[in-house]
Amino acid sequence: MKKLLSLFTLVLFLVGCNSGLTFSETTMNHIDKGAREFFESVESENGVYLFFDGEKALYVLLNGKNVIQGDPATYYTDFNVEAIDDTINVRFNKDETDDYTNKTLNNHVLFKINKDNDKDYEYIRFFSNGQEIPIDVVSGN
Repeated sequence: MKKLLSLFTLVLFLVGCNSGLTFSETTMNHIDKGAREFFESVESENGVYLFFDGEKALYVLLNGKNVIQGDPATYYTDFNVEAIDDTINVRFNKDETDDYTNKTLNNHVLFKINKDNDKDYEYIRFFSNGQEIPIDVVSGN
C-alpha cells in the first residue's frame, strides 16, 4: 500500500518536457548522482525499479542479475513505452534460462524515458509478458 501511495504521489508531479515520449537504454555512468545512488542501493535485489528525475525524465531499472545457483537466470527483452491519454505504459518481456554463461542476455537493464513536453500523466503502468505488475521500489528527486 505504501508503494502504491508513493507511486501515485510521484505520478501526480509528472510534467512533460519534450514533444514526444521517447526512451533509450543507458548506463549508470550516464545518469545523475541521485539516480545512480538509488539504483546502487537496490542492486542486491532483483525487481523493477522506477526513479523520477525531476520533471523531464524517469528511469527504469530491470534487475535480474542476482541468481541463486540451481534457479533459472532472469533476463529481459522487448522493452517498449507508450502513452495513452494520461497513462504511460511500460512493457517488457521477462524470460528465464538455465544458461548462466550467456553474457548476451540482458539481466540488468537501465532505460531513460523522456516525457512529452506538453503532457501531464496521472498513471504509470508496468506490464511484464503482457500482465500488469507492481513496481518494487519508486524514488525520485
